[in-house]
Amino acid sequence: MPRTRSLLIAIAMAFAACSRMYPDAVSGPVQMLVLAYDAAASRYALSVQTVTTMHLLRRMEGGAGQFIGGAKLHVDYDALAAADPLPASHAALEAATATAKGQPVDFAYLSIDGIVHPEDGDSLVLATTYYNLEVAQTYFANLQGALGPLLVYFQPELQEGPAANMVVQKNTSAWNPYLHALVVQPPARTDVLPYSMNQGIIVREYAKAIYQARVFPGEGLPRLLADATTNPSKFGPALNRSRSFSEGIADYFGAVMTGDTQFLERSYPDTAAARRVDPALPACMTYEMLQKVAGVAPDQYDPYPLGTVLAATLWDISQRAQSTVDFNKALLAGMTQIGTRTEIVSLSEYVDSLVSQLPEDVKSYACGQLLDRFILPPSDVPNCRVARAAERPCQL
Repeated sequence: MPRTRSLLIAIAMAFAACSRMYPDAVSGPVQMLVLAYDAAASRYALSVQTVTTMHLLRRMEGGAGQFIGGAKLHVDYDALAAADPLPASHAALEAATATAKGQPVDFAYLSIDGIVHPEDGDSLVLATTYYNLEVAQTYFANLQGALGPLLVYFQPELQEGPAANMVVQKNTSAWNPYLHALVVQPPARTDVLPYSMNQGIIVREYAKAIYQARVFPGEGLPRLLADATTNPSKFGPALNRSRSFSEGIADYFGAVMTGDTQFLERSYPDTAAARRVDPALPACMTYEMLQKVAGVAPDQYDPYPLGTVLAATLWDISQRAQSTVDFNKALLAGMTQIGTRTEIVSLSEYVDSLVSQLPEDVKSYACGQLLDRFILPPSDVPNCRVARAAERPCQL
């Protein structure tokens, strides 16, 4: 019996040593086990990474994000558009959409030799998602474009759409422009990389948050989202164009930040091949895409075909730029230029805003490619009133 008791005491002491927690409030770097992207090996693997912006470890709250679990969200486009006044703050959006606000998440972990080890699958997703947000924030800070901490709804119940066609949203991790928040949900399949653990996807969603902040500044519901709901024939095409450009810019940043042109295929293997930024053949706009921009209701519109044309064009131009950093800074500045235009922005105005900020070393080539791939005459794009480039992959 004494030997048994001694063994039990030893086991208990060992477990206590392993499970000693970080304090809930942290002010310095935290070593944390996450699923991180290894660019050299082009794969994801468990590794210990340093997180520098965490404030409350147990609640997964810090300078990169604030995580809320258990929320029930009802995003009724018609009700939001009919509100008078429109929701003008995060608090007003929450009041208009949250049937249950949720609460801070409870991150379960063990501290072993000073390293935070998530205790279960959901906690590993939480840790990796926060780490990816911090990576994205740091990356865009170097481009003078970082945002403050993002609101993250972790595995909420989410219904979204026009009142007559509300859809339960599952199996996605995406920036939601109506909520001003990142929504993180598990994938439908267990044989793919969970979306929020995919560094490229978090970077692309962060880029969409930046796009919204620059093109539609303010904390409330963007006016274009409301107007496209109440008057779709007038404002629907403008929203469709905006969504395509947002998705295209986002796909570009996801690829260029990670250096992984296949980042989407790791989580969306069935559909991502059509959205590669480095397709075997040039990505070119078609008249069918234009017709869908003009004729499809915003809640039914697929933004990715036109968005992929932009993403692939930006990727191609970036390969010619003397400095990818300067090129990417210019793209962010171009988003701000879009935000200074009227509510209905034409395709040529989107292109003109983006090229207006480009470095001179790549501007001529960029103009040639954008005019060619989007079938635009130089006269419609004031910052591109130059002769078309010799390389015209779409208009042979």
